[in-house]
Amino acid sequence: MSLNVKWMELFYEVVEETERLFVARGNQLTICIQKPIVEETGWRIKHNVEREGITQGNAAKIAGVTAFWIRKLKPLYVEPSVRPPYKTYNFINELVSLQVGVAICNRYFSDEGLRGIRINQRVLHDWLTSFRYHSHSPNSSIISFEMMACEN
Repeated sequence: MSLNVKWMELFYEVVEETERLFVARGNQLTICIQKPIVEETGWRIKHNVEREGITQGNAAKIAGVTAFWIRKLKPLYVEPSVRPPYKTYNFINELVSLQVGVAICNRYFSDEGLRGIRINQRVLHDWLTSFRYHSHSPNSSIISFEMMACEN
């Protein structure tokens, strides 16, 4: 994968931080990771990046592909006995996938016009809902991250 993006390392960091944030807000939450699905996610990301010819160091493109496959394959679930009293846990794969994409952009952005990004709450809510209920492709995710990460 170009840029030697360590997406899996970021994935585990984001999962841990997400769980910590829920707990800090007074909610019990245990996020469970299905490792075989994480491994398949890695294979799909690598295959997609190679197929699309993403050979240049473009973090936004890799972020889009990574976010798509995490969301698509859904390697996470919330332990049923410790679910918070609201339905946010239904969106755990979508939330983590977008956060991993942002983390990739912010850690690996290049000097080619990319800048660090942050998703505001309104956009995050809309994007989570769309990621959950609408059709997306790796390319649509790439475009979204490219638009957020490019200054022009």
